[in-house]
Amino acid sequence: MTSESDRNIHSPLAYSMEVSSPAHFHQFFLRLSDGPNAKGLCMVRNNDQDKIDSRKKISGEPAAHSPVLANEILSLVNVHLSGELTKTYVDGTLGLAGHAGALLTELPNFTLIGLDKDAQSIPIAIDRLKNLGVYDRCTIYNDSFDNFDLYVGEKESTGVDFFLLDLGFSSYQIEDQMRGFSYRLNSKLDMRMNSQQGISAYEVVNRFNLMDLSNILKVYGDEKFSRKIAQAICDNRPIETTFELNQVIKTAIPAATRRTGGHPSQRTFQAIRIYVNSEFEQLYNALNKGLRYVAIGGLIAVLTYHSGEDRLVKNIFDLAVKGKCKCPDTIQCACGAEKLFEFPLARKGLRPSQNELIENPRARSAHLRVIKRTSHDNANDLNEIYESITRALPIGRYVYRLQHSSIDITQQALRKVD
Repeated sequence: MTSESDRNIHSPLAYSMEVSSPAHFHQFFLRLSDGPNAKGLCMVRNNDQDKIDSRKKISGEPAAHSPVLANEILSLVNVHLSGELTKTYVDGTLGLAGHAGALLTELPNFTLIGLDKDAQSIPIAIDRLKNLGVYDRCTIYNDSFDNFDLYVGEKESTGVDFFLLDLGFSSYQIEDQMRGFSYRLNSKLDMRMNSQQGISAYEVVNRFNLMDLSNILKVYGDEKFSRKIAQAICDNRPIETTFELNQVIKTAIPAATRRTGGHPSQRTFQAIRIYVNSEFEQLYNALNKGLRYVAIGGLIAVLTYHSGEDRLVKNIFDLAVKGKCKCPDTIQCACGAEKLFEFPLARKGLRPSQNELIENPRARSAHLRVIKRTSHDNANDLNEIYESITRALPIGRYVYRLQHSSIDITQQALRKVD
């Protein structure tokens, strides 16, 4: 087994560049190293590992972190992945290591490949895993979960036993006033998970034209007042802060609607965040790769929190389970087609219990969907499933391309999907 001193935190750019971070970013990370030359943790070279491993306890770490449906996920894994053989577990949204800590503590034969593109959460996750005594079975990367295939290495042939994606945001992230995720805290508009990459919410709000803004709010936020809100945004530029954006949204939504339902800014903030972080593109790509990499008997589990991402997961899982079957969806399969995947739970998945919602009200919208690989295949069978997904569910159905924008931003910055 690899010793703790040999473990590494990786980034695809780790060997080519250093991080240039805003002041608050450096202040957060300078506390993590004993040496005077501490570096931003999201880009770490091999010879800096001793500094990372010797860091002090992080001040300001959340006192408690309740992973959603943790008991149900652990029970699922125990039932379907029992045995003494070493199992590979990929957590594509490591976050604060709530799920990872619970699983690794109870399952000593599991090893973790953890990814998270939020560099600020990684040191907190490492501290939690070390305190639980399981960090020696972990390898952690600062990258997006749809790039997991870059890191599984030799597992490409044997397969990964358990994939987990928790698409929610932790309270720690939402309540970080410097990042602009929350409509309840006044801060500069940003909303990027990785503040060093891509465009920010400020650029979307202040530079995108009316048609693009309206369609982003509609596609990613299911906002029925998308056109009115987009028009109000265009009429009130520049908009610098989350509270300024709140006020603009409020003026665009009819008073009768504001008096019912949730916060009037909720869907707009959700839509901009999803666009800024390319969340649907990454989810689509990760699930399609996961179907190829999951081992026989292995599981792919996804926790979603709003209707858009849940529809995407549901549709991909449905097509994977259907496979080569030509029978109508309304009847039981009678054509004899071999199934490569099945639903280990009910097709509709699981939702948090009432007891969990009392303890963690933010889990109220959570929805767990799981798929299991059931049999061997030849390459043609799996390719056919993959092709059926791309035909029936083209990424364009879930991603709005900025076809109408006249703003001068590079194609790479906009991260268009070809």
